[in-house]
Amino acid sequence: MKTQFPLKREGYDLNTALSYMEGKEEVSTQSMFRALVEKSTDIILITGRDFVIKYITGSVERLLGVKPEVALGRDLFEFVEINKANSLRSFVEEGAMREDKFSEVGLYNIAGEKRFFDVTISNLLDNHKVNGLVINLHDITERKLTEQKLLKANNELDHFIYKTSHDLRAPLLSAIGL
Repeated sequence: MKTQFPLKREGYDLNTALSYMEGKEEVSTQSMFRALVEKSTDIILITGRDFVIKYITGSVERLLGVKPEVALGRDLFEFVEINKANSLRSFVEEGAMREDKFSEVGLYNIAGEKRFFDVTISNLLDNHKVNGLVINLHDITERKLTEQKLLKANNELDHFIYKTSHDLRAPLLSAIGL
């Protein structure tokens, strides 16, 4: 059976919602979009061709402890480990040549804790309103930590099975004379 949603509920109907969305309640698309982006759990930033940060969302402070105004005007790669900067630079430069590019990166927050992010790069350098690379960092730290715990548990289980198998096999082989 299909679930049906009423068009009218507790004094609100579809026309009220539509007029709200159309701006009749003095809400512009731009301010609504800004509120959605600023409250996002993702870090969204825009860099120029030179990889200098032109825009960054407030979520950078929640996730990495860095105030957005501190990051503005700085090179993107200042926030990356030196040994990872070159590979990330190549990745970002490749992303600048294509429409969209995906990868993972680990960044340290201000407390020195490593956080993991899925990275999506969209090339909007030719869009006159954006004129930059839009980089979206989606926090996957919990998933990566769980993955690491599972890998460790799996390795421990493999070691236990190997040792148990060896401990059981040796006496049996000895008993049958092999």
